[in-house]
Amino acid sequence: MVDIPTAIAGQRSECRNSIIHNLFHRLGLCERQGQGVRDIYSYWQSRNFNSPLLESEIDYTKLTLTFQSGMIEDFEEKFTACFGENFSELQPIQKDCLLFIAFNQGKAMFAELAQKLPQYPRRNITLALARLKEKGLLTSSGSPRKQLYTLVNLEWIITEKSQDDYFNPPFDQLDKASESKGAPPKKSKVKQVKQLPQNKANKLPPK
Repeated sequence: MVDIPTAIAGQRSECRNSIIHNLFHRLGLCERQGQGVRDIYSYWQSRNFNSPLLESEIDYTKLTLTFQSGMIEDFEEKFTACFGENFSELQPIQKDCLLFIAFNQGKAMFAELAQKLPQYPRRNITLALARLKEKGLLTSSGSPRKQLYTLVNLEWIITEKSQDDYFNPPFDQLDKASESKGAPPKKSKVKQVKQLPQNKANKLPPK
């Protein structure tokens, strides 16, 4: 029986029937001995999915695979906080394009998107990117065949700014920005009221 760390590393395998396994391997119908679990873990990590859960007991072995990624879930929450309905109402392909670009340090070429999102036709990806540009979520640069798509204000998304902060920066930040440019700080104006002497203030005019 192989322990879990060894199975994940793919270092050793103990087949119940090595002759049958060798036959299927020669026919190209199975993996090499000890490589299956390792390949599953490697593929899941490359897709940014949650790590598989491997359980092994005397009478059974259970491998649980989940498609949801903790990082993807975090970015979805941050996109929703920054853009509100502008993100939540997007089509799945548009969300996937945004999430991939966010994972890719905020920038991606069309060829990268087409390769990493094979479930979508290339034309659909092109239309999705154009729609995201119209919404102001992406910008592009370069020639039509080698366009680089950049996520707008990635730093705001990472710091989980709210939608109000995104569209309306606080006034104190604007004041700090003006001071950094050399603008003198604003002085508060206090209106001074001239007071009369006590004896004149209490003196009544003659009737």
